[in-house]
Parts: sequence; C-alpha cells; structure tokens
Amino acid sequence: SIAFMSHKLGVYFAPQHDWSSTWDYLRRLQPPVVRILLRGADANIVSRVHVAAPSARISLRWWDIDDGGEGNKLAKLNNPEASGAADAREVYARVERMEQYAAANGLPFPSRARLIVNTINEPPIWNPGIRAKTVANNRSFIAGLIPHGIPVAAGCINTGHPSEWPPVWDWFAPVVDMLRMLPGSCLELHSYWQLEGPNYEWTDAQGNTRRDWGALAGRYLHCPFDVPILVGECGADGRLYERKPAHTGWFGNMPAAAYAEQLRWYHAQVAQDKRIIAVLPFMTDYQSDEWATFDTTPAHD
Repeated sequence: SIAFMSHKLGVYFAPQHDWSSTWDYLRRLQPPVVRILLRGADANIVSRVHVAAPSARISLRWWDIDDGGEGNKLAKLNNPEASGAADAREVYARVERMEQYAAANGLPFPSRARLIVNTINEPPIWNPGIRAKTVANNRSFIAGLIPHGIPVAAGCINTGHPSEWPPVWDWFAPVVDMLRMLPGSCLELHSYWQLEGPNYEWTDAQGNTRRDWGALAGRYLHCPFDVPILVGECGADGRLYERKPAHTGWFGNMPAAAYAEQLRWYHAQVAQDKRIIAVLPFMTDYQSDEWATFDTTPAHD
C-alpha cells in the first residue's frame, strides 16, 4: 500500500472510459478531494472512488442540477429562494438513493460528512443585479441541506469574477456566514490561467505590463473570508482574454511535462494558504469531446 501523503492536489473525475490508468492514478495520488461529474444517482462509481481513495472527500456534481447553460441558471436566479430549495431537495434525494442502493448491495460508501455538494455553477455575477439573487439562492440551498448534514461548496465562482479590481467580496458574506452553520462546508472558487502558465506576465495593446498571478489563478489571495476554500476547477484554458487557439485545453499546446510543471508551481503556491483544502485540475477523463484537450491523463506520471 502507498502511505498517504499530505498534499492538496485533488481530482476532477468525469467517468466515461473506465481506463485502468485512472483508477491507478487515484490509488497512487490519494487525493484529498475527488469531484465526480455524475449522471443520475450512481452509487457504484462513488463507491469505487471511495475504495480507491478512502481518505478523500467526495464532491458530487450534477450538471443537470447546478448548470444546464446560462439560460437555465438565469431562470433559477430569477426565483432564487425557491430554486435553491428545489435543488437542495433534488440533491438530497439523489444522495439518499445512492446510500440506500449501497446499503442494499453491500457497497462501501462515504459518510455524509465526507461528501460535498455544490451550489449553482459559475453564476454570472459580473452583473451586480445577479449578486443578491446568487446570495439568496445559495443560502436557500444551504438551508435545505443543513437538516441532512450534507456539506456544501458555495459560490462556484468563475475565473475573473468578481470583475472589479481588486475584487469585491462583501456582498457574498451572508453566504459565508451560513456556511459556518454546516460543518465541512466551504467556499468554491474556479481558477484558470493562460496557456503560458499561472504566473504569466505579458504586455497588452496599450503597452501595460499585465500579471496573471493574482488576477486569474491567484484570486483567492484577495478573498478576506476565514473559511475553507475548495478550488473546484483549475488549469490552463486557451480561451481566456478571447484568444482562440486550435486546442482549448493544455493538450496539443504543450508537452505533458510542461503542464505538470504548471500544476506543480500552482500547487506550491496554494499549499501555503491554510484555507485551501484542495485544488482540482479540470479534468481527468472526459464525457464530451469538447473537453478532451483538458484531460489530465497524459500528464499524470
């Protein structure tokens, strides 16, 4: 067996191809958090991840609940309290179905305290009018799960948001206050960088020196809340600043060793912040060809 190593490198797992190398990677890495992109209430895949990485917390993500595209998210935020409560009920129902299936079939399954479920994914909070609705939605979602003891990752805030510089966070404080009422919960941030790396410096069209660290990948440095933080997505994304490379993710744009070095550099920075519980490179395996160039598999070694 491999001794557990204390680190913050997690796994964002999109189970699709059932590669043996993926399961080997989970066993070798022993990540602190594994996010599973689920379709329905699949207790088998959650159990397999739990067996491969028994110390990991399991982050359950359902795109059909927390996303569905911008139109669906805006529709939910137009009725934020009701949609937050409805999403909490649906998430709880799926967790309960998985627990019951696991118990009936003798499958090892993590306790609720080891789970994490998330609020609406990447709400469009660059629009100030959306912020109060996001707060109401997140609080309603958390309130719906407090009685069931299922921890929540709230915010799911995208790279570049809030859009002010320096970032403004006070509007989100009511959500953080509520997170503290549900043990094991955290703030979730997403953290992407340009293909050149998280600490890239460049000159813009006006001749100004731009530093990506702190503005993109390092935005957590400006977050004032003393609360656990999950970097629920991170990695190189060629689309930032409206660039349009032939390949969107890292694969096809750099060697695997170069991408691994970017992630090592990033991990070394976040490891210095006691609030961060894990960073999850987007993604291991993929369910749609749109995301194939983000797959971390070739860089695992």
